[in-house]
Amino acid sequence: CTIVGTWQLTFTASHWQRIAGPVEEAGSSWPFCISLLAALALSNFVHAGSFFHLLMKVGVVSTGVAKALQGVLVFVLSHLLYCKQDESQCFSPVKRVSLLIVISGVLAYISATSQRERA
Repeated sequence: CTIVGTWQLTFTASHWQRIAGPVEEAGSSWPFCISLLAALALSNFVHAGSFFHLLMKVGVVSTGVAKALQGVLVFVLSHLLYCKQDESQCFSPVKRVSLLIVISGVLAYISATSQRERA
């Protein structure tokens, strides 16, 4: 944590104008920016804690499957929310194939797990 924190502070200090300029242009306030940063840090902490809780409760493979589904959701939401503004967020043939592979793997895992539990 110390190494990462030191790097972040050093990087931020040396690139301060890249941060301060857009904040001022947007007419935002520093207390608002700091509260957003604190909310981001808190949400990252909760997200990481939830991930490790899942690892302990349901295991590595099930947690990996959940992360795969999270990736699918990001693909779909990015397309729905941002495709009109940024063409790179739209579904492409490669993204469609990736989506199908992930969903097929998840369904295969669910099927295998349910068959094992019935036996």
